[in-house]
Amino acid sequence: MDMVFSQNKDPDLIVREQGWELITNPAVISEAVKKVHAAEASVFTEAAGAADNPKRRKTLTAFLVGKVLAATNGRADPEIAGRQVEELIAKS
Repeated sequence: MDMVFSQNKDPDLIVREQGWELITNPAVISEAVKKVHAAEASVFTEAAGAADNPKRRKTLTAFLVGKVLAATNGRADPEIAGRQVEELIAKS
């Protein structure tokens, strides 16, 4: 909020200039998901094997979505990232 007043700029412009926009492009998020999958393949496998333990699967999925968000500096849409992570878990 301080930047809006100190720079006398539109908040949307500041967000764009700072690179703080939410990433909603599934292709861009998919690249981050692929990188996390490569780095955390064992967690994807463990999540796939936890089909009989929904709480464990949810915890592992949340961990992986967190890794995707971290890989995008918190900018990936968590809903899209979650769907993509779930799809990869199902394939594991």
